[in-house]
Amino acid sequence: MKKYLRRSPEEVAAFIARLRRVAAAVEPQLTLEVIEDDPDDNRVLECAVAGGASYVVSGNDHLIKLKAYKEIVILRPAEFLTLLRLT
Repeated sequence: MKKYLRRSPEEVAAFIARLRRVAAAVEPQLTLEVIEDDPDDNRVLECAVAGGASYVVSGNDHLIKLKAYKEIVILRPAEFLTLLRLT
């Protein structure tokens, strides 16, 4: 496992500011029961649906195993970066 990377409060604040420019907060209106092995992972899918996401980028094995949910493609970070380079 990689050593935890420590960031200064200023770096964290700058990251959050950048994230807020490209992210949207959502409040899912539906409850999904797609992933049985770890039901908490369903919350990620609920947020993706509520936000109209095209992709979920995750290293979570339960989500990766699913590969897709409806029209939402689930990719590992490296796969998503490769996809971005191709477009």
